Amino acid sequence: MIGSAMGRTIAGMLTAALSGVALWAAPPSLAQDKQAGWIEIPTRISGVSLRIKPGGCKDNICTLEVGSSIPGDPITREAINCKTSQIQTLTAGNAGPWLRIDPGSVDEVKFHKVCHGG
Repeated sequence: MIGSAMGRTIAGMLTAALSGVALWAAPPSLAQDKQAGWIEIPTRISGVSLRIKPGGCKDNICTLEVGSSIPGDPITREAINCKTSQIQTLTAGNAGPWLRIDPGSVDEVKFHKVCHGG
């Protein structure tokens, strides 16, 4: 879980990798999430979950918004390369490096939900 950007984020209570993002709105409540297309992903941290909202795919690259159940946490944007199993953070028009998605990580769950619909 530590090898990927979101794995490190979960380990750090979802805050470190989510800072410096242009969107600083907390995600909506879980009931509103489901209606708006958000998908909840449980984490190993009690009471904390991720919420993702797929944004579409083009040429094996899928985008998504990522938030957490922690009030006040920002919503970030990420891209997943479904062909190479890599993920990158997108902040204020800048793309971070492509990072390998580690088996068993939260990023792997995001990969399966966004790239394979499940």
